[in-house]
Amino acid sequence: TCDRQLSPFDALMRLFDFIRKHCDEIPVYVWAKSPSFDLSLIKDAAERCGIPAEMIPWKFRNERDVRTIEGIGAQLNIPLPYGKKDVTHHALADVRGQISNVA
Repeated sequence: TCDRQLSPFDALMRLFDFIRKHCDEIPVYVWAKSPSFDLSLIKDAAERCGIPAEMIPWKFRNERDVRTIEGIGAQLNIPLPYGKKDVTHHALADVRGQISNVA
């Protein structure tokens, strides 16, 4: 293991601080594919670490699903920058593609 490994608590607090620092809008909206999985894991981890729900920088009603944008694009025949042919199943490449579709 790395000597600089963060505890789950510290990692979550850094993530939440990063979101607050770089989000220029209130309320904070978060995008995921799928929020019912990804964001639930983050919120559950925060609860297990004793982080109060008020410390999570977004509210449940401000969770957005990338698949909604992809579905609308498909229904309206609007080509998106990142399509199924581009999916690499590499986490960083996939998230960059999802950002390009939402932005």
